[in-house]
Amino acid sequence: MTSLQHAFETVHASGQTCLQNPETRETRLQALSAARKLVWELESEQGAVFNRIGDLLSTLALGFLVNIGVPQSIPQHGSIFLDELAVKVQADASFLARFMRLLCAFGIFQETDRDTYAHTKQSILYGQAEGEFVSLLINEQFLPVFSRLSEYFADRTLESPNDPKRHPYGWAHGMNDHHWIEVLARDPKNLALFAKSAGFLGDFAADVYIYPYDKELKGASDKAVTDNPVLMVDIGGSTGDTMKILRQHYSDLKGRIVVQDIPDVINNIPAGYLPDGIEATVHDFWQPQPIKGAGAYYMRRVMHDWPDEHCRNILRHIVDAMDEHSKLLIAEAVVPERVDMRDPSVYWMDLVMFTFSGKERTAVQWKDLFESAGLELVKIWSMEMNNHSVLEGRKNMAMKC
Repeated sequence: MTSLQHAFETVHASGQTCLQNPETRETRLQALSAARKLVWELESEQGAVFNRIGDLLSTLALGFLVNIGVPQSIPQHGSIFLDELAVKVQADASFLARFMRLLCAFGIFQETDRDTYAHTKQSILYGQAEGEFVSLLINEQFLPVFSRLSEYFADRTLESPNDPKRHPYGWAHGMNDHHWIEVLARDPKNLALFAKSAGFLGDFAADVYIYPYDKELKGASDKAVTDNPVLMVDIGGSTGDTMKILRQHYSDLKGRIVVQDIPDVINNIPAGYLPDGIEATVHDFWQPQPIKGAGAYYMRRVMHDWPDEHCRNILRHIVDAMDEHSKLLIAEAVVPERVDMRDPSVYWMDLVMFTFSGKERTAVQWKDLFESAGLELVKIWSMEMNNHSVLEGRKNMAMKC
């Protein structure tokens, strides 16, 4: 059997399974992976090169169109004529048509009739706030960095950046010797883009379903009824969206939940945004943790922003605050030991982290990091066909960190 025949048969088999269970993430990813492999088999060597060029240019073109309001001006349902679309975004129709042709050819938009366009599944979210923010963030902040990596490494050792103040992201934006968040914050609109895209890039609700908070935190919840301790501390918790979802989903859990972040974040949470039982306080995770003996200390997508030594410093402050019953819960990606083509998001996210000295980690790397900070990695809780996980740790009471 040739590789092309095998690819066709795999697509057929995975497609049949997917049709029988169309709502299952596992079957959809299996079918999608098989379809990608079939496309690669069908491409010629030259065609593969041309398609990578097309992929890159269509991404850049889409980012530009988002910036001038094109996806936002196409109706969510139905279609729009080119001339009408051009008027809406104040562009010359022939100018706009050149971009739309490329994006229709790559399936991002659909040409329903001559010079008439509609959204597809590939474009619909770019017409909404979350997709718009992600597109602008990636196109304006990170694509310029990748386009200059050869220049950056021309006189540097070819190794992963490990200094959170000296990295390709800061260099490309003319701000060496600054943390990534300082580079991002050079324009206030960037922080707004980052905050609004965070939920899109990582589903807040997913963490709630990965870890069985009701069972694993029952002891801390029962204790809260009599002693009124803190059930959970969300460190670097932004505006508290994850904790809001957790509180709604596990309404029987008792105890206070505290969301911690820097002043610029906490002071901008609207009044009444957080429900009763969730409070927001200012805390810098580079400083000692003020809340001692909480049921759980939680961090979501914080550690991947930093190299190992800085993560150890963050973790040690938490370890100092933990007692023998406290849990540490870290919601992060876990990179598979071997490349898994079914869900490639962890790999492109790792390269985004690479640009400012962060990284995604394998299970082995997580275990080593925990142990180096005085923690025991108890379990990695994961969902089927999803690299996002919740890592559960406890303080190693026999070890001084």
